[in-house]
Amino acid sequence: MKLTGRTILITGGSAGIGLAFALKFIELGNEVIVTGRRQAVLDEVKAKYPKLQTIQSDVADPAQIAALAKRVKTHFPNLDVLMNNAGIFLNKNLTVPAADLDALTLEMNINVGGLIHMTSAFIDILRANKGTVINVSSALAFVPLPSAPIYCATKAAIHSYTQSLRFQLEDTGVDVIELMPPAVKTD
Repeated sequence: MKLTGRTILITGGSAGIGLAFALKFIELGNEVIVTGRRQAVLDEVKAKYPKLQTIQSDVADPAQIAALAKRVKTHFPNLDVLMNNAGIFLNKNLTVPAADLDALTLEMNINVGGLIHMTSAFIDILRANKGTVINVSSALAFVPLPSAPIYCATKAAIHSYTQSLRFQLEDTGVDVIELMPPAVKTD
């Protein structure tokens, strides 16, 4: 993957792995847009790193993804990298009934649903610009952590989805990368 002169969109880029990549990509001479759910956090990041472009958007909300895609395609027509990084990690005890069944699938909706929705919303511009999709997965896709069973399942789903996406895009000029970072300490 070419690491300079790119226009890069990173979901969940206001902290942790996403922010670390954003800062490194800027250092390498790229234009970087980060998204996050919380406007106050994005404002803090923008104040600290003025070269970053920040846009509030929640990958759990398809309407916000559609609005983000429209905005980015209008203001950043050279977008050629989508880094699907946004996600949540929750410990879950599956040995008792869940008090809130919707909360039981929250990680699936954000980690998997958000990634699939984002990829679909931006696939046209990535194809036009011969871009790159980077999906953040985890080794927990293969060696699950018992205390976080749903999180681990989301990473297995991301791994499988990424492989299929790579096969489907192999003749389009779009590169598909799966990133499996080691354990990291983030918020």
